[in-house]
Amino acid sequence: MKNEIGDFLDHLTYERNVSINTVTAYREDLESFVGFLCNDFFTLGRDQLDWPRVDRLAIRSYIAFLARKKLSRASMARHLSTLRTFFRFLMREEIVENNPARTVTTPKREKHLPSVLQSSDIAVLFEQPDVSNALGLRDLACLEMLYASGLRISELVGIDIDDVELRGRLVKVRGKGSKERMVPFGSKAEAALRAWLRERKAPADEPAIFVNYR
Repeated sequence: MKNEIGDFLDHLTYERNVSINTVTAYREDLESFVGFLCNDFFTLGRDQLDWPRVDRLAIRSYIAFLARKKLSRASMARHLSTLRTFFRFLMREEIVENNPARTVTTPKREKHLPSVLQSSDIAVLFEQPDVSNALGLRDLACLEMLYASGLRISELVGIDIDDVELRGRLVKVRGKGSKERMVPFGSKAEAALRAWLRERKAPADEPAIFVNYR
């Protein structure tokens, strides 16, 4: 192996004006890859490493090696991206004929479940509105409706007074695609809505139940 990695890093620094931190990340990724090739895949010295010998199997084996080291999928995807960029450079320099990393599947990122509020967090949240004034009563009614019915914010702000049946504890909701559905809510939401409606001041032609209050 000649100084292809050094030439590649110079190319990034002087021709592509890549930041120092990014160049350092490329260097570390490539050093990791070379270590794998010499110690685990080919079992040879660095001076014997010949880039045209590196094929798709070597790249896939390296990704599997990273997975066994418990690297995150995002980190594995970054390593693969580094190799694709490096082998494009080698192709440009006519050192290799093809890019063995190009057709290797990028590891999919982990899907994280959305965070869920704990009961203590919810209690604190419901204590925030100042119910001694109309604005606080409105905010509490909004929170109770969101909590009781599972509405989206966009659905909540689209509710009109005529959409709410307080005695039946039902609200007509217009969702995506203007589809309508009836959603039930509980006694606490009913009480909060009644308290808000007693203080709600809005023009007679304003249909929205939750209006700005000054």
